[in-house]
Amino acid sequence: MATSDIASRIQSSRASLLATAAVVLATALLPARADAQEAAGAAPPPVVESTPTPPPPSGPRMVGGHVGAAVPVVSFHSVGQTTKTPSDQLTIAVPIGVSVHLSLDWVVDFEVVVASDVKPWGGTGLTIDPGVIYVGLPVALGLRTKFDVSAPANFGLIPLVHKGIVDVGYANWFVEAAFPITAMRDAGYSLAAVAHTGFAF
Repeated sequence: MATSDIASRIQSSRASLLATAAVVLATALLPARADAQEAAGAAPPPVVESTPTPPPPSGPRMVGGHVGAAVPVVSFHSVGQTTKTPSDQLTIAVPIGVSVHLSLDWVVDFEVVVASDVKPWGGTGLTIDPGVIYVGLPVALGLRTKFDVSAPANFGLIPLVHKGIVDVGYANWFVEAAFPITAMRDAGYSLAAVAHTGFAF
């Protein structure tokens, strides 16, 4: 066989091989290109919003207050040795206070009490009775000082026992037993047991 024929066949084989390679390459690349075009035209995947992290707790409330109603259950007066119950004398009092926590367990409470004599019908009195309360026990224990503004010179102490009953929204319904001891100028002294209920916030 002549050299020219061999060279011609080699060139023909190379051309055929290149054509076959081009077809195989095109076949492999066309689906990938179609997939890329489809992905480019598709809508982006939805963005999943992360759940917001709740803010850290702000800690216990350091300033609060309370409002309620109180009724003397029994009282004893040294002058005349008289003992009175609501059937003898009914007084309705409205204590209103602002509380400041000195710590988690100790509270200073600034309270004023407006009291009206209902039976027999009488006047209205004002008592100022700030105090300190310890709340680190199942029941709170406190001691107040008291001054009756509308009475002759006087001074008193009020031991108390306070118990929160149930939370009502941002407030707490409570009951309290207070035991005022009052010394009055030229009028002896008095002892009383007072039932008090209301809402603290």
